[in-house]
Amino acid sequence: CSGDIPWLGIPHPESNCSLIGVETERRVTDPSLRATSIDNRRLIALSARNTFTRCTLTTGSNHTPSIIRALKGERVRTESEVAPPSVCVVIPVFNEAQAIGKVVSAIPRAIVCEIIVVDGGSSDGTALVAQNAGARVILEQRRGYGRACASGVVNSSADIVIFLDGDGSDDPTEIPRIVAPILRGEADVVLGRRATIEAGSLPMYARAGNLVAALLISLIWGQSVKDLPSFKAIRRRDLVALGMTEATYGWTIELIVKAARQRLRLREIPITYYTRDGGVSKVSGNLRASLKAAVAILSVLTRHALGRGDVGVSGRVPLV
Repeated sequence: CSGDIPWLGIPHPESNCSLIGVETERRVTDPSLRATSIDNRRLIALSARNTFTRCTLTTGSNHTPSIIRALKGERVRTESEVAPPSVCVVIPVFNEAQAIGKVVSAIPRAIVCEIIVVDGGSSDGTALVAQNAGARVILEQRRGYGRACASGVVNSSADIVIFLDGDGSDDPTEIPRIVAPILRGEADVVLGRRATIEAGSLPMYARAGNLVAALLISLIWGQSVKDLPSFKAIRRRDLVALGMTEATYGWTIELIVKAARQRLRLREIPITYYTRDGGVSKVSGNLRASLKAAVAILSVLTRHALGRGDVGVSGRVPLV
């Protein structure tokens, strides 16, 4: 390239440089020089003296100064020095003192950098138990599963958010499997599909409702979905972009429906769903609550099928 990169017009400090290319992935002779794309394009220049420069290249002239600095031979962080995406776990709770301590303690800290427990006004000391176990507790006086999830997201700046229940039915040790497809760039949303259900953990009417709603999503929006689980993961920026508005039972189905509509990549990971550790389920263990949840789910599906579930329609505002 005669010491220049023609399309940038930037002289390289070495007179005999060679432009290896702009590719998704390129392995070079020296095993220490490995480039894996984050923005799908990466520039690698090797000089005649085997020194190298690497920088991320994205569209727009605002990146040119960093490219110039890199090409001048200034130190660029190696792949091993680039911080991995941060992961936060959000756990909505209401009177889960018997279980929340075990749940928080079982979360793998090697992957998760922050644990947020959103307490919807518990009267059994749930907040204190969660705090003593190492979680940051957010008090959300407004009732509703969706509001609790949204409060957790608002109070975190992590790159990836994982939601799970605080009653022990979701196994926190499954977190590495749930978040792995996102970390590998294979999925945008991961659902912990309840493939194995412990006896007594989920009534048949709740299972049937989940299956019907999942089938409707698959048929209407062309995304294969088999469950509407509490255990799920998504990039925070993608979640914010969805414009979530459901404050109660419809939060999960709204997330899945909007992700399907926006063609985000959904992946289901089979997990085991366990019997709760004490307390009473606010939904599946109560027929009246389950009926209310079913109505909310069908309402969300209907709104989106008719195009009425977005922010700004009928005065709907985003929660995050």
